[in-house]
Amino acid sequence: MKNIIQEIVETKLQTEVFPKEFFVAWQGVMTLAYEGFSQPLLDIKKELKERIPGLRNENPGSLWPKTTLGALKDNRTLTWEDAYKLKEICSRQKIEPKPFEIKELSLVVFQCRSLEKRLSTVKIKLTDKNKNTTVPADHLELVNQTMKQFNMENLLNYLTDLKREGNRIADYKKDFIESTLVFDLSTSQTQHNYIDNFIEEINRELPDLYEWFSKDSRHMTVRAIV
Repeated sequence: MKNIIQEIVETKLQTEVFPKEFFVAWQGVMTLAYEGFSQPLLDIKKELKERIPGLRNENPGSLWPKTTLGALKDNRTLTWEDAYKLKEICSRQKIEPKPFEIKELSLVVFQCRSLEKRLSTVKIKLTDKNKNTTVPADHLELVNQTMKQFNMENLLNYLTDLKREGNRIADYKKDFIESTLVFDLSTSQTQHNYIDNFIEEINRELPDLYEWFSKDSRHMTVRAIV
C-alpha cells in the first residue's frame, strides 16, 4: 500500500492552499479552514479511493481542508454566549493572504489523533516540473456552504452541532493507532504568527475553554489511510 500511495503522490504537481478563515467545527473543534483542496490534492484523494481496495469512505470532516488547532476541554460544552463570542473573535481575525506551499506530503502512522505522537513519518515529494493551484468551482462551493453554517445569521441553528458530544481534548490525546496522508505545516512559516495570536485571544477572552495542540503537530489532512 505504501508503494501505491508514493506512486500516486509523486506523479502530482506541487501546489498550495490559501487560508480562508478561523472556523469552529462540530463539537466546538477549533480549526483554520482553507479556501479549498487544489486539483492535485483532489486527484490524490480520488486515486487513493480507486486504487486501494477496501479503503473506507472519507469522514465528512476531511472533505474540506482545515488544520485542527485544538479542542474543548473534557468538561466543557459551548453555550450560546460562548458561540457568539467565538464568532466575534473569528470574524475580526486578520489572516495573511499568503498561501501554504505544498511540495511534499507526509504518510504518518500516528499514536493519537492530534498527531502529537507519531510512530512513523514518511515524506513523499510532489513533482517539481510545474505547479497547479486550481481549485474547482464545485469544490469551492462545498467549502463555502460548510463555512456558512458558522455565519452569524445561522449561528443559532448551528449551535446544536457545536454542542454535540465527543471530540473533546481527551479524544485527540488518547492512544489510537491509525495512518493518514497529510500536509505538515512547517514551523518556519510566518503564518504561524497569526495562528498563535488567534489562540492567545481565545485564551484571553474565553479562558479555560480550549486546549491546544502543539505547534509542530499542525497539519492538514488529505486522506485517512486505514
